[in-house]
Amino acid sequence: MRVVPYIQKVRNTRDKKIIVIDKYYNFMARPKGKKLKEIRNPKENVSPEDLKKRNRRRATERVALMIANNFVEGSPYLTVTYDKENLPAGEELETRVKKDLRNFEDRLKRFYKKQGVELKYAATVENVMSGSGRAHAHLVLSILPEVKTDREYERIFTKIWGKGHVRVEQYGGEATDATRLAAYFVKQEKADGGARMNFSRNCEPPAEKKKEIRRSESFSHRINVPKGYFVNKELTFQGLTDGGYPCQHIVLEQCEEKDRRIYDLKKGEYLERRRKA
Repeated sequence: MRVVPYIQKVRNTRDKKIIVIDKYYNFMARPKGKKLKEIRNPKENVSPEDLKKRNRRRATERVALMIANNFVEGSPYLTVTYDKENLPAGEELETRVKKDLRNFEDRLKRFYKKQGVELKYAATVENVMSGSGRAHAHLVLSILPEVKTDREYERIFTKIWGKGHVRVEQYGGEATDATRLAAYFVKQEKADGGARMNFSRNCEPPAEKKKEIRRSESFSHRINVPKGYFVNKELTFQGLTDGGYPCQHIVLEQCEEKDRRIYDLKKGEYLERRRKA
């Protein structure tokens, strides 16, 4: 059996503003000479609710990186609602809302094309099960450079939508902003009146590289943070995989920091400053 110390998976946005590093052991990748019981936590019964939370967290991470890779600070985040006259109802509610959303997306494409801007979008609908509340949709769109305020966006998109009101907030562009937005996009499942997340075909997935690390027996809880980056403490953690193996999830973001620093995952703080590179 071929054994390697551990696996490292690195994902990043194309501008490398956000870098996500996952380090973990599994059955095939663990410190040499170590028995499974020495590194693996005893198997626990996972409740359906815990499993749902894990799956939602993974879905949120995936969607957050897609958002971060395709949208920038200032991109409009839309909540699209129906007025009383156009409110769909009945057994065909989901089909009707999705059709309306597709038509809205088509009109947005034509409008963006006239502005000389390529449209990218991520969208989902909510409350599409009868009795679950008023149906509406959420979208994040490519930025329109000539539009500066939420109110300007609202006037433009409400006119294009034509079936009610559109509320707009501008996406902040940081990893935490992407994660919060993604969490809202995936917060509802089908049974709760939600629907599957939909990205336009021209949205690009983040770069991803996975490799076996052989140069050391195990990963350290001390992270050497590269020059020009900081550790997003809110999104970084050390824990266990679904299989019970130790793992690390590290989120780095670009900043103006000129020194290389060391971050301690156990303490949740920077330990020292290194000399300038």
